[in-house]
Amino acid sequence: MPASVQAPFQTFLPENPDFNASDLQTEIAKLFERQKAIAQLTQGEMLADDLLDLLEGQDLDPVEFVDMAVDNINVLMGC
Repeated sequence: MPASVQAPFQTFLPENPDFNASDLQTEIAKLFERQKAIAQLTQGEMLADDLLDLLEGQDLDPVEFVDMAVDNINVLMGC
């Protein structure tokens, strides 16, 4: 199935009309790198600054990520 058909259902695609299969594979690799880093952070194997640097290096806003994580934690805690 072409990436353009899947685009509305993906959680990791940038808004780019020229997005192709190679771009998709790159984004998936970045996603797995982020998830691995988050796992390492939660297990005490990575410093928070290193994760935030990784996010920024992948053109993600570290402050927005922290805010989202705090919001998610609050939801889980019932706040």
